[in-house]
Amino acid sequence: MTSQPLSSSPAVPAGVSRLLDRWRSRVPALVLGIVLTALLLAVVRVLAYGFIPPDDSMRHVAKVFSGKPWGEILVLRPGLTQDSHPGWHALLGAWHGVAGGSPDTLVAVSVAGLWLLVMGLAACLAARPEGWLLAVGVAGAAALGSSDLLLRFLLGRPLLVSVAVLLLFCFRWQTLCGRRWHWPWAAAFAAAAALSCWIHGSWYLLSLPVAGLLLARQWRGAARLALLTAAGILLGAGLTGQPVAFLAQTWNHLFLSLGQPVPSTSLVTEFQPGRGDTALVLVAALVLLWRQARGRWRWSCIDNPVFYLAALGWLLGLAVVRFWTDWGAPALIAWLALELQPVLIRALPRHAWGRLAVAAGAAGLLLLVLVPDRGGRWTQNLLVERITAADPDQRPWLPGPGGIVYSDNMNIFYETFYENPQGDWKYVLGFEPGWMPADDLRILRDIQRFQGGKCFQPWVRKMRPQDRLILAAGPEAPPSVEGLEWHYAAKNRWSGRPLPAPATGH
Repeated sequence: MTSQPLSSSPAVPAGVSRLLDRWRSRVPALVLGIVLTALLLAVVRVLAYGFIPPDDSMRHVAKVFSGKPWGEILVLRPGLTQDSHPGWHALLGAWHGVAGGSPDTLVAVSVAGLWLLVMGLAACLAARPEGWLLAVGVAGAAALGSSDLLLRFLLGRPLLVSVAVLLLFCFRWQTLCGRRWHWPWAAAFAAAAALSCWIHGSWYLLSLPVAGLLLARQWRGAARLALLTAAGILLGAGLTGQPVAFLAQTWNHLFLSLGQPVPSTSLVTEFQPGRGDTALVLVAALVLLWRQARGRWRWSCIDNPVFYLAALGWLLGLAVVRFWTDWGAPALIAWLALELQPVLIRALPRHAWGRLAVAAGAAGLLLLVLVPDRGGRWTQNLLVERITAADPDQRPWLPGPGGIVYSDNMNIFYETFYENPQGDWKYVLGFEPGWMPADDLRILRDIQRFQGGKCFQPWVRKMRPQDRLILAAGPEAPPSVEGLEWHYAAKNRWSGRPLPAPATGH
């Protein structure tokens, strides 16, 4: 299908017609520009609320500002000596060393940079960038009533590097399946796997795209991707300086996180079972019905690695929800974009001016879905008061030099470490309970199961004068944990310190 040049229209002056015809060749670049500008505007507007993700992005930034290894920040289980995200901390440290700025600034850089990496990369890989943007907007709108899907892409966490690797696979998997190697893309896949391993760490998850190819019976592509992924993982692990220890600890981390016989509610949210995102499943079903109604049904629309990867992520997400949020859902969005792509190509040729209208409409949809502060999702952190050593009234209720923060709430770690990255103390509970020493983990699990003040007593008995027990509770009354002097240190935060030893007579 071709478009008639505007110069053929008698209603358009010849000079204007020639000018417009010259600009027609720039339509693809203009469309990509609209898409990338919309993505940039969306994340800038979200950050303008003062948004700070409430978990891992804070501890990654705080670690950079602390300048310390995890062994000097957390009370660790023996044998955990490796940084699980060495590449990410190296990159953040390099940025901070060059640009400086506050922790809030570095969090904003993390959020914006990773959002643009994921969304911008997919837009550049797609034959029709406006189709990708439209798929993101539709998926985000569909999930508003059940899960805030797009929030996951704005957490500023290194897992988004692996999501970018996934999207590279979704849009370029065919390059792996030809008779001959496509060496530029082969090198890209190997380099992507290396960066994912070095930055994100969870190298074993890179097997999921290989599984998608196997399910689609793309044997040559699966073998090649497995080889390239293995090479990339070895390269990424080699960048850590201790590849064997790094790979072993990352694998062990999986079992420390998920291999314990505990109630699922005791696990971090992303490791808990999912409920199945029925809204996005319905969107996929409607797209297939639309294809059938247009008389364009082909088995290949579902018999392909991208659809199988989305379905596999949905099924595994019923057991561990992050399989869906981090792998299945991005794959499904990519599949939606690939389904829209031929429709857009048939309806609007490459240089058609109508593409600009579609891109503008998709941009508007994304901004409407993403930017509004629904439920305070972008401003929740503004309601949090953190305990800071800079406040002379709060300082006595933080640990002394060499002390320990005991707590049953990971948010205490995130916010206190972020506010006091150079504090001279450690945290018994950090970003993953499985990293705790075995006896402290047993105490935590008892607290989570029985919810009683007596469950804290093993910690109270271990506490020294420089230690603190910090708990989340309302201002009405201190926690019912005996043996401590309590102080309402910040909003919904109580800090307890050991009672002074009774004076002895002579």
